[in-house]
Amino acid sequence: MTQIMKQRYRMYRRQGGVFYATDRQTGIRTSLKTSDPETARRLLQARNEAQHQPIINRQIARAYLAVGDEEICRRTWGVVMAEIIKTKQGETQHRWRTAAKDKAFDLIRDLPLFETNAQHFLKVLEKGKVSTNIYLRRIHNFALDIGWLPWPVLPKRKWPAFQFKPKRAITIEEHRAIVATTFSCDSVSPRGLPPKHCRPEVPRVDEADKRSLSNLHENKERAASLFYAIGGTIQSRRNRRGR
Repeated sequence: MTQIMKQRYRMYRRQGGVFYATDRQTGIRTSLKTSDPETARRLLQARNEAQHQPIINRQIARAYLAVGDEEICRRTWGVVMAEIIKTKQGETQHRWRTAAKDKAFDLIRDLPLFETNAQHFLKVLEKGKVSTNIYLRRIHNFALDIGWLPWPVLPKRKWPAFQFKPKRAITIEEHRAIVATTFSCDSVSPRGLPPKHCRPEVPRVDEADKRSLSNLHENKERAASLFYAIGGTIQSRRNRRGR
């Protein structure tokens, strides 16, 4: 005697005409977003089959998606990073090259996009830093925008928030150590400054530099006086014409 497997989802229709699917295990009701009986029946059948044949369903999805993009089953996240780097220039490209070398990305670098799930991303975020979170979001969105990723790996609300390390000011001991190292002096005054004999000398201005500066100021004054003189002449001529 063969045992008939009970279907997990059942369908019903509300007064508005839209069909809904009810999960027998959890009791959660989900709209099928259609009022057509045939479409609703096919959607319900697809949900029930997905519970019994997850591996077969993935293979079927691959076959459908491969019709439009033959590389969809082989394209990895490393390919996505390389493509993003190609679209950048200058300092932005340099930052992306550095970000792509993050060791946390080694967990998914050779992983095909089609086989990626939320657990893969969570492991990368757990191993990485704040910058890993930022750049992984951008890589994920890039793959979505150009159609390489059929659906989001992580919904927007499920991405972990940025957690920056606490910041603080340096202590007086750290300040004195920095000053002592900078000026190569062993003794530091109580106010945190090095003694006078350890402070850098201010460069002196010789007589030639003074003459150059004075000539520069004189030239500026002459140019200003000439400018005002020309302006006054032009204005006086305009006044005469107006009369």
